[in-house]
Amino acid sequence: MVCQGKRSAHRCVCRQPVPELGVTGVVLCSQSPVVNLKLAEAFEPGPGGTFMVGESGWPERLGEFIETLSAIERRDLLASEVDEQGEANPWRAKPVEALLARVRSPWLPRLLNASAKGDDPATGLRAHFQPIVDTRRGTVYGFEALARATLDGETMPAGPIIDAARAHDAMFQFDQLARQAAIRQGWPQLLPGERLFINFAPTVIYDPAVCLQSTWEAAEAVGCDPTSLVFEVVESEQFPDMNHLKRILDAYRDLGAQVALDDLGSGHTALHYIDELHPDLIKLDRNLLPRDPGRANLSLLRGLVDYAHGQGIRVLAEGVETAAQYDMVREVGIEYAQGWYFAKPTPTMSRELEAVGVAGG
Repeated sequence: MVCQGKRSAHRCVCRQPVPELGVTGVVLCSQSPVVNLKLAEAFEPGPGGTFMVGESGWPERLGEFIETLSAIERRDLLASEVDEQGEANPWRAKPVEALLARVRSPWLPRLLNASAKGDDPATGLRAHFQPIVDTRRGTVYGFEALARATLDGETMPAGPIIDAARAHDAMFQFDQLARQAAIRQGWPQLLPGERLFINFAPTVIYDPAVCLQSTWEAAEAVGCDPTSLVFEVVESEQFPDMNHLKRILDAYRDLGAQVALDDLGSGHTALHYIDELHPDLIKLDRNLLPRDPGRANLSLLRGLVDYAHGQGIRVLAEGVETAAQYDMVREVGIEYAQGWYFAKPTPTMSRELEAVGVAGG
């Protein structure tokens, strides 16, 4: 079976190149009299109560200045980019820390644009794979694809990439390219019956028919079977539009894929999302599984697992790092487990599990 994705005449923003950085300085402004006094002491005053920072080494100077401000004062400070023509657009002002994060990650456009073109083997998004274990059989059920990057031949973890993508307003491009990399690199390595788990952020999918088109194209290119894919909603409890999220999940399910909610906690919000979305799987927040679990943890966990099972939903526990955690997972009937107790993420799918008593499938 081959993914036959929906086609659209529209071109998603996720396919647009990320603009290269052309910032030569910033114009700062604040509504806080206290912050303005500090600005006047540190930088040259400009028109309309603004302050210009543009001399050589200005990012370092700005970073040092921000360190003198409290968290509240930082929220009151906005910055507009000064372009190569020496002009700034006040309508595009943003929190100063967000702009500084962009300036400190000038590599991000090159990374994502190279990944989109696929013409530079030393630079681009890559996927590393961590096994997911079937706790009933002690064998590998599937793998989660975790985003990494190669920049000039050096490997970079996901955290800095995501932070930089947010700073550059490039989460649309990052999320789409990460999904493509997961499918292109992961699907050919899967064995029959295994599942490939792929993360996605619902906030960047404004129209499933448009935004998911490139995902289906990547799947078609490698001849993937969509029934082997499981799409995970990251930060699902922070996404407020339940109807839109349903439309996204339905778009995945229409092609035969499964869906999972990631990092679910034990509160009312988690139960509401389970009821409304009825995913195929839920992945529990790792905080529900302390490193040295006790009876109180067992009772709380069992309640959530029983609730999910009552609706025909399977459960996966993340962050399993000890034998005690694995014993607890099996005791409460959780079907799948994932964590360093079994294996760390690697570029090539490994079925050699480290935990004693767990087979490698």
